Amino acid sequence: MSWRWIFYINVPIGIVAMATIAAVLHVPVVRVAHKIDWWGISLLSAGVVGLILLTTWGGVQYAWGSSTIIGLAIASVVLLVLFCLVELRATEPVIPMRLFRNRTFNAASAVGFVIGFTMFGAIVYLPLYLQIVHGASPTKSGLELLPMVLGMLTTFIVSGQLVSRTGRYKIFPIAGSAVTALGLDLMAHLGPTTSFGYVALYMVVVGLGLGLVMQ
Repeated sequence: MSWRWIFYINVPIGIVAMATIAAVLHVPVVRVAHKIDWWGISLLSAGVVGLILLTTWGGVQYAWGSSTIIGLAIASVVLLVLFCLVELRATEPVIPMRLFRNRTFNAASAVGFVIGFTMFGAIVYLPLYLQIVHGASPTKSGLELLPMVLGMLTTFIVSGQLVSRTGRYKIFPIAGSAVTALGLDLMAHLGPTTSFGYVALYMVVVGLGLGLVMQ
């Protein structure tokens, strides 16, 4: 089987899920007239595409100081600024700007942004480390990420249950950030002679922290 089966295998699962939802979930349908924010959607899409092209092409196909990259950077910023201005006047904005007046929303967004960098950084780095340093195959290196996933699932489920029962949630992202930082510090000391047992342990620590933050 090739890597394409990563995507193919989701097709039957998706079909079964859709059939189950159609048969079991009967939600009352309430028709409400909405006004789609086409200008907001277009400006946000164009701005994000520009940023993706900038980070993909920069330093690879074009030099960072080239006119193409600079032009993409300027265009992306202008488009995103226009998006924010349009959202201030839109009847049903894609992203209501009033959300940014909420301190809880801002804090959650900032934490989510940082944790996203952490999680995807680990997901990208670890398979390369396992393949290049430990000589694992691409398939094996993917399977060897399971300790981090199991750690994440454990604290994600447990903390979610505790939040539902107690109503207290602030301590979990704080503790999770500290545990994640500890795990990343441990990973920073990975070397060519580090055994997989230690690598797995460090992955569990990072997973436990991420699960607490993402509950």
